[in-house]
Amino acid sequence: MTLRRSDIALSLVLHNEEMHIPRLAASLLRQTLSTFKTFVTDNNSTDNSVSQLRELLPDADIYLSKQNLGFAAAHNRNMRRAFSEGVEAVFILNTDVEIEDNAILVINDFLSENSEAGVVAPIVFYGNSDGKTNIVQSYRINADFKRGRITPVDDKSEYSTSNLPESVEVNYVTGTAFVIRKEVFELTGELEESGFLYGEEMDFCYRASLNGIRMVALRDAKVWHYHDWSKKNGSGLNREYYYINRNRVLFFKRHNLKGSLFRFVLNEVLISPLRIRWALRAGGKSLVKFFYLGILHGLKGYSGRALNIKGLMG
Repeated sequence: MTLRRSDIALSLVLHNEEMHIPRLAASLLRQTLSTFKTFVTDNNSTDNSVSQLRELLPDADIYLSKQNLGFAAAHNRNMRRAFSEGVEAVFILNTDVEIEDNAILVINDFLSENSEAGVVAPIVFYGNSDGKTNIVQSYRINADFKRGRITPVDDKSEYSTSNLPESVEVNYVTGTAFVIRKEVFELTGELEESGFLYGEEMDFCYRASLNGIRMVALRDAKVWHYHDWSKKNGSGLNREYYYINRNRVLFFKRHNLKGSLFRFVLNEVLISPLRIRWALRAGGKSLVKFFYLGILHGLKGYSGRALNIKGLMG
């Protein structure tokens, strides 16, 4: 289907995001395509996220949840709302990003001219305390679903149009920023909600690939991601690797990939000395604990929000 310039919408999920909202909102207000509507679900923030967003983006459609629904459930709610209003594609976007002024226009025009593309992702760069960088976080990504692993071809490489194609077909897109057409949402189904946080894109892309959905990454739609991967963000690293590992195990179990699950667990046992050394350097003893706790809880079938786990945020 050919998109009009009003047929793309944004989906944002808030949970105590006030440090990121001004930068994101400013980049949205600079967009050369300004006819998009923004759908927002606030996951029971306790800071000024909602009031801040309302001030900076007064036209945003905001739903206030009385509980933290998780990443996938909140985006699913936004997409259902958007598609029910006749929108043809939804741009799922993290709040800790900044997008280039023409990014939405580039994506919208590509979708309009390439009706067979069901999922589209921008190129994502690292952002840091000094601002934008030209170091690629993700563009061409290859996923081995049977092993639950992804390989970013361009990770940490310096951006140059000479070494990147204008568009490239992929089988995986990062959850930081990607666009889903309405018909893909209806065919593939909603984002998997049982993981609560992290790993939703692995499950979604696997189901999309099984359905023959064409996924494309675009070089000229640029996004900067300001996630903090440093050791200073110890609680964030603990949360990230707990959910990533737990949800990877749940992914294998959900799709009956028993051999994949066995190989994953066996590999983590065999390389545990190297893994522990890495975790100690990256985040300390607590990261070692939560890295392996995630695997254990996945094997036990735990899902949803991990509550009442001492030291684990979220």
